[in-house]
This record gives sequence, structure tokens and C-alpha cells, in this order.
Amino acid sequence: MCTEESLRVVLNTSPIIILTKLGVLEKALDLFSEVEVPDGVLEDLKRKKDEVYQKIIGYINEGKKNVRGA
Repeated sequence: MCTEESLRVVLNTSPIIILTKLGVLEKALDLFSEVEVPDGVLEDLKRKKDEVYQKIIGYINEGKKNVRGA
């Protein structure tokens, strides 16, 4: 059973893009104790190297928001 402290999520490409474009990615990430972004998703985002990729890779590299690549 998950408690509020242990909520984990795996995000795919579309939700990351939509949440970023809506300006709520950071708030959405705050809802979870751990956020995993699969390598395939990072590769999809890397193709454009736009704002979405920069934001998510920044979170991963800085260890912010408990976001990590998988």
C-alpha cells in the first residue's frame, strides 16, 4: 500500500510535454516522492532538444524533484 510519502510515478513523453506546455510540470512533480523517466522517453524528448527536454534533463541532472532517468 502506498502512502503519501511513497507515491511514485513513471512518466512517458506525452504527459511531460503537456505538463510543461501548461506550465505545471514542477507542481505535478511535487505530487510524487519519486518520478522516473524511462530512457526511451528521454531519447524521444532529446530529438527536439526544446524547452521540454531542457526542463526534464535539468531536473534529472540536478536531482531536483526526485526525478531520475531509468
